[in-house]
Amino acid sequence: MAPQSFDSFGFVRDILAGVVMLAIVLAFHGYCLTRIAFRYELNSRLSFARQRPQYVFVHFYLAVMALALVHVAAVIFWAVALTLGGLVADFTQSILFSGSCYTTLGFMDNILPVGWRMLAIIITLSGLFSMAWSTSMMISMTDHFREAWIKKHENLVRKIMDSDKGRGK
Repeated sequence: MAPQSFDSFGFVRDILAGVVMLAIVLAFHGYCLTRIAFRYELNSRLSFARQRPQYVFVHFYLAVMALALVHVAAVIFWAVALTLGGLVADFTQSILFSGSCYTTLGFMDNILPVGWRMLAIIITLSGLFSMAWSTSMMISMTDHFREAWIKKHENLVRKIMDSDKGRGK
């Protein structure tokens, strides 16, 4: 295989297109993340105020599912961009490639044309940042989850604590 020459225009075009899509994906992710976090916070507080802490669990799992759907949407955004940009002809292949890069699994070869291969790295970066951002949000949501768990099992915890006091522990 003959060595490829460096195409500076293609490289810059590749980076610029990737950065624009990266900005779009991260802006979408940030918007959705703040909406999901706000809804979770509001619904959790209402559940506590209404003396129904068990509903916090439902809100938590719904928020996590919504986060997963946001990641699926990001993969589809990348796939649409690759297909509309004429870089990948088959939409199914485009989704598989985008998902492979976004999740950093890398189970597909780089199917992008020469001169556009840097996009695979940018798709991967968008996935890494988005996953980290989502993870940090889920960790912040666990405070309400833990508080709800304690309230739900308060009588059992009190009974165990009282029985330990009776034994002198």
